[in-house]
This record gives sequence, C-alpha cells and structure tokens, in this order.
Amino acid sequence: MNEDVKLDRDFTEYEYRDDLTNDTREDLLKGIGEYWGAFYKENPHRFARDYLNIKLHMFQQIIIYMMNQSDQVCIIATRGIGKSWLLAVYACLRAILYPGSSILIASKRKKQAKLLITSKIMGDLVLKSEALRKEIKVLQNNNNEVYIEFYNGSRIEAVVSNDDARGYRANCLIIDEYRMLSLDVVDNVLLPFLNTPRQPGYLSNPEYSDLREENIEVYLSSGWYQHEWSYQRYKETIEGMLKGESSFSCNIPFICSLEHGLLTKKRIKKEMKKESMSPSSFLMEYCGVFFNESDSAFFKSSWINPCRTLDNVFYPPDNTEYLKYKNSKNKKYKLPKVKNEYRIIGADIALAKGSNNDNSIFTLMRLIPNGDTYKRYIVHMESYNGMEAEKQCIRLKQLFEDFDADNMIIDTGGIGTTVWSYIQKENYDSERDKWHNAFTCFNEDNAVDKSMSRNAIDVVYSMKAYTEINSKIALSLRDAFINKNIYLPISSLEAKEMIYEQNKIKTEDLEGRATAEAKLLLPYIQTDALVNELITLEYENREGKIRITEKGRNRKDRYSSVGYCNFLANLIEEREYKNKKKNKKKFLFLN
Repeated sequence: MNEDVKLDRDFTEYEYRDDLTNDTREDLLKGIGEYWGAFYKENPHRFARDYLNIKLHMFQQIIIYMMNQSDQVCIIATRGIGKSWLLAVYACLRAILYPGSSILIASKRKKQAKLLITSKIMGDLVLKSEALRKEIKVLQNNNNEVYIEFYNGSRIEAVVSNDDARGYRANCLIIDEYRMLSLDVVDNVLLPFLNTPRQPGYLSNPEYSDLREENIEVYLSSGWYQHEWSYQRYKETIEGMLKGESSFSCNIPFICSLEHGLLTKKRIKKEMKKESMSPSSFLMEYCGVFFNESDSAFFKSSWINPCRTLDNVFYPPDNTEYLKYKNSKNKKYKLPKVKNEYRIIGADIALAKGSNNDNSIFTLMRLIPNGDTYKRYIVHMESYNGMEAEKQCIRLKQLFEDFDADNMIIDTGGIGTTVWSYIQKENYDSERDKWHNAFTCFNEDNAVDKSMSRNAIDVVYSMKAYTEINSKIALSLRDAFINKNIYLPISSLEAKEMIYEQNKIKTEDLEGRATAEAKLLLPYIQTDALVNELITLEYENREGKIRITEKGRNRKDRYSSVGYCNFLANLIEEREYKNKKKNKKKFLFLN
C-alpha cells in the first residue's frame, strides 16, 4: 500500500496497479470486472463498508459473507438483534453486485414485508448512504406496490404470502418470520418463484456458459416449537451445511446483542420479569431455541397451536369509555351475539401478591352453535396479582355486563371463598358510579346463604374442584384441543402486524405503538402466556384419575380458568342437546 494514502482501518486496503495502459476505458473495465468486481462478490461485507459506507459488527460481517456463499439460508435470531436491518443490507448488496437480480421479500402480511423496504432500506440505509442513493432509480411506495428499482436492472419488492402471489419470479427469496407461514404456502406458492435463475450477459459467451448461478432462499425467524415445519426446515439447512452443501444456518441469542450494545442488561431483565414471559417463551424469543415439551407434558403444542386462528377478539371498555356510552343504546365496544350463542366467564382466584404467587385469571369464552355442539372461542383474558377480593368481584361483574355474558363459573373453594362471598352481595362500583346486582349459583352449593340469595341472579356455577372433577376438566380440555373444538387468538407477533395495519399505525408513531401494545395486543399476549403455560404442565395418573402438576416456577392458573370455561361449556352443551332431543316431535303421515 502506498504510504501517502491514508485509509480508515475499516476500509479495505489496496495497492496501486502496475498494469495500467493508455486505454483508460480498458483499464476501468479490467479494474471493475477482474479485480474489484470479483473481490466484492467474494467479500460483500467489505463492499458494504467500502462502497455503501455501512459499518457492520463482526457477527454481521460473517452472516453477510455466509449468506452470499449459500443457496439455502436459515437464520434464527432473537429480539433486538437487528435481523430485519441486516436482511435489508443483504438485499441491497445482492441487488448492486448482481445486476438484473429480482429480490422478493415475503411475509405473512404484506405490510410486514413492506416494512423491511420502507423502514430499513428507504428509511435508514438510503438516507445514510449516498452511494446507495446513486444506485437507485425508482423508490415506489403506495398501497398497492412497494419496490426499489436499481439502475443496473435489479429490483427489490415486497409480496404477500398467499395464492395471489403466484406468478412472481425471483433470484433471491427472503421470507421474514417464516414460522408464521404454512408449509403449503411456502413450498407451493413462494419457492416456485425461484424456478428461473438470473441471466447475466456473460452466459452468452461459450467460455462462461457453465457459470450459471443458483437462486437463493433465505428463511428468517425467532425460535418456535419443535413440532412445527419451521424447525424441520431449520434442521434441513443445518444438515446440508454439515454435509458441505451450499447451506448456512445460525442461531443468534440475546448475549450477542448484549456484547455489541444492541440491547442492555436492564432491558433483558425487564423482559424476563414480564408475567407473559415464561421460561419457554424466553428460550424461543431471546435465546433462539426451538422449544420441545417434555414427554410427560399433558398438553402438546402440536394440538394447541393449530387452534390459534382467532384474529377477532373482545376489548372490554375502560371506565372512561364505559361512562361515555353508559346511557347510549349503541355501545361501540359491544360484540354482537349470533343466534343461540352463549357467553361465559371462567375465573380462577388468587389473592396473595408477589411474583412467586399465582394470579387471578378471568377468561371470556363465546359458545357458537355448531349442529348439536358448540365451538368454543376464547376472545379475552385478564390477569391480576394481589388484587383485593371485593375489587375482583366488581371486575368480574363489570366483565359480565360488558361481555353480555350468560353464565359465570368461579372457583368457590379455598381462596375463592372470599371473592365468592362478595359476589353474592350487591356491590357499589365507585369507578362506574353504579350498583351491581347480587349473583348466586344455579347448581347445588350447601355453603350458599339461602336468605342472601333470595333476590340474587342465579348465573354462577359454583366450582368446587375435587380429584374426580379435576381429572374430567383436564381430559375434556385436552380433547377440545385435539378435536379442534376450541379456538384461541393468534400469536402476539402476528397480531402486532395486523393491528398496526388495521389502525394505520406507522413505525415512527411511538404513542400509537404504545397504545396498541398496552391494550390492543393484550388478549394475544395473554394467550401466548396461556399456551406456554399449558405445554409445561405435567401429569400423574392416580388410579385412573389425572392430576395436573406444575414444573419448577411454572403456573397453572390460566389452565384452570380455561378448563373451568370448557367444563361449563360441556354442561351447557349437554343441557341444550338434551332439550333439543326432548322437543323434537314425531309425526305420523297417513295416506
């Protein structure tokens, strides 16, 4: 290197050429094609620094390099690692270094795919890199299309992952959060995009006709469950890499983010303390691990996750919203009932405060007629730690009114007795400035004060869960999942994109995002916690009776609340089915 030339240590060092001629055009073509072009294709991480002026951490350089060397890539990365930004860098490098490339970014929702282009490329890389701006011919961003067109003929475009996407062609397919897609869509809609390889001009020269390139498939996700197809695709990629095939896979845990200052220890500790962050969810979201329940788990993720299909949940009004519509006939928060629908609330009660103690869980379930049975839809769930007994009672009665519920089932044994005693009385609600009616049970409960219940509304099932009933609850709920007779909200990750899209919340709208995550995402986050709780529950079989047990610091309060709801749903179903059979009339037709 010439001593007069001073370079940033991060830039690639170079020497002056000694083969220059008087033909400047020939010298330029040889320098680009034979020297720098070949060098940067082999070292795209260097191209990012030298040309685009984008600094990369060492782990990012390694990933970019390996992605460019492989035909199949699977990256399992945790929250806060900047995986979408890194993919955006890779897409731009590929587009510039390989003229005429078609790079498609796919995800379950088109907005998520668009976000990688609009936020990471248009909103970050383009603004910071003058060289990148000079490479781009068109930036298109509207409701129908989001794409970037380069002067060299390359194109980066967002597509939605469904049948409407058929017909696209790509040389590089990037699937963001691929675990959220179905295997059928990936294999039968997206991967056929890659049937036609890039056609660079040099292929027309017989000397280079054998240098045909393979198209590239890139999978990106956080950890998930081992029974899902996403884990199998991850394993396939690893096995290919170990066999020396053109494959690359890696897991990037949160410690990498800490090492490079992308996350702080304080943030990680805060995430770990969240009620919804179970050990299994932390392993998946922050450690890049595919979780597998133990052989002794009573509920399997392979039964539960297929039931997570609901994207329409119920949002109870806050007190301000309630008072606003208190005297109005058309309350915007109301969820219309379908014909013959039942609505129930299941409550598992706890009173002690502290992270090591159980929570009170309130589950709202819709029973939608389906022939002689009911489909069960869990549309809302709330949790409370250390809430006073009377306040729990008032909150249950608020939900009963807001949800237009028909029945409630509550654990009235042990700790639940205290809340149950308040439910049997009239209660003044100072937040809503109203009196709530007294409730009583419609089943037999010898502990109920008959004089107190004389004017009460009989809408509660008093649950005293003994060994035999607990066994029935467990077996019945497992059957409901296996038979897909119960439906849960979709994952919070998937819901977030949907909510942002429906409410037109932009990435830079911090207030809108905070509101969405505080309220709109709550039912989905609670369901995440429910699923992670269910798959960690183990069981014992004692004389033919099932006993559900927690492992370590795991809980079973959400399980109990949902199990109560399902138990009551079975009773209602049995009662209604018998009534239908009893009311059927027989006719005798005579000629």
